[in-house]
Amino acid sequence: LKVVDATNYTVLATIPLGGSPHGLAVDADHGVVYVTQVDGDSVSIIDLASETVVDTVPVGAEPEWVSLVSNGAKAYVTNAGDGTVSVIDTATRAVVNTIPVGSGAFYILADEGAGLAYVTNAGADTVSVIDTGTDAVVDTIDAGDEPVGLALSR
Repeated sequence: LKVVDATNYTVLATIPLGGSPHGLAVDADHGVVYVTQVDGDSVSIIDLASETVVDTVPVGAEPEWVSLVSNGAKAYVTNAGDGTVSVIDTATRAVVNTIPVGSGAFYILADEGAGLAYVTNAGADTVSVIDTGTDAVVDTIDAGDEPVGLALSR
């Protein structure tokens, strides 16, 4: 993983990660970055100040993307290999829930204002809607062939 100065676009640091890093989410309030490790079935937690991996959390098979909810209190990780979302309590750095969503769970995007997270399930051709208060799927939307990304608009 490269840390880049956004002003002059120079590499400030290289943080070694294994396991094919893919999706990431920055929690600036707590000074950490969460990075999925597709081949490692885990999420690495990187301290922004020291630019080092401070913890690794095992999750489901082939984690793709991560999204923070509840002001950084939880991290939701899509697991394409087993069609689930792992919910990490960011204070304890442990998985506290595993939510079945659909085959090929790929991308996740949280809507903090609505208390919902949306998950694209590329293998199931659907989008799952998760209530982030209860960690339950509250709706499943047909999305056409292999949805992998999404955006939100009010």
